[in-house]
Amino acid sequence: ILKLMEGVQDRKAHFRSVVSYAEPGMEPVMFAVEVHGRIGHEARGTKGFGYDPIFYVGETSLGEMEIVDKNKISHRAASMKALKEWLRGRQLI
Repeated sequence: ILKLMEGVQDRKAHFRSVVSYAEPGMEPVMFAVEVHGRIGHEARGTKGFGYDPIFYVGETSLGEMEIVDKNKISHRAASMKALKEWLRGRQLI
């Protein structure tokens, strides 16, 4: 990806997580959350997986973040939290 993006000025990017819940007799519900950032010019960090070393939020790549810090902004954590709150609000958990 870094090679393909050489010379590209607009490096804005986002991750999106969508979690759905369905059961018989009800409309499915979806919880979509995005984390916005940019594709860096270099890979930094060894934490995480996938695109984490090249996806930057501010001046830090997700690959450099400790898991507790990453989870504070994580699209996956936020979409699961939204589902959990929805289930709690309906006393399903």
